[in-house]
Amino acid sequence: MDGRARRLGAVAALVLAQACGGGGSSQPQQVKPGTWSSDGLVLVVTAAGGTAHFCCAIGSIGQPLTLDAAGHFQAGGTYLYQGGPIPVGGNQPVPAQYSGVVIGSAMTLSVVTPSQTLGPYSLTFDPSGALKGCVCPL
Repeated sequence: MDGRARRLGAVAALVLAQACGGGGSSQPQQVKPGTWSSDGLVLVVTAAGGTAHFCCAIGSIGQPLTLDAAGHFQAGGTYLYQGGPIPVGGNQPVPAQYSGVVIGSAMTLSVVTPSQTLGPYSLTFDPSGALKGCVCPL
């Protein structure tokens, strides 16, 4: 094999490695920061995690929402029910697991707490998103 053929082979291998995610320099993808909304839920994603605004509740995600190759994510956080009746001492936040999948500007999100599963919610990326469709039971 002459020098030109070796150089072409090396370039082809480098292009193939980059196309397949090789090369070691690719950063994990994260959920697009901003507002994702649906009826009953607004999720504000930041580089450090996010805040979920539910009807009668709020959640906090304390780590970045990193996507795997198929667009799935999973992150720990808390969930705090704020509806009534409120016990003496108030409601306390509970651990929550936030998981979902992002495909383009659409997200499916589920939240699991020790006592319940919320969702799945179908959200869309919407910078002007506002919480809608809420009725808080008392």
